[in-house]
Amino acid sequence: MTNISTIATSRTRCPKCQAQAVVQSAVELRPSVDYLTLRCTSCGLVYDAQVLSDPTKGTAMHTVMNVFEGPIVRIRETCDLMGVGPDFERKLPALETYLEGLVADGETNEERLAVSGLTFLKRAP
Repeated sequence: MTNISTIATSRTRCPKCQAQAVVQSAVELRPSVDYLTLRCTSCGLVYDAQVLSDPTKGTAMHTVMNVFEGPIVRIRETCDLMGVGPDFERKLPALETYLEGLVADGETNEERLAVSGLTFLKRAP
């Protein structure tokens, strides 16, 4: 797994405000891919990403892919079209936790994450 301090110095930027984000935790999904939880130092946004790493050097290649951004945007837009936007905002923390579990189990396809997320929202109280 990649050294967390190496990733933290890569100056990962917050998708919301573009300020520097720091790594809160890192888990190796498979060789050369780490799953990160990051927190923005400015706005406090907590988000998840995957980072490609070079296992031969033990350093991050500084390529961050936020696997949740696409599915969450799609889910939010769908909820807005259905008129349940406030319900989406209320269920967002539980949705993020659910999606994190899917990614931890190896799911990285954005379309499947979006469909699974919508199904989760429909069933969530």
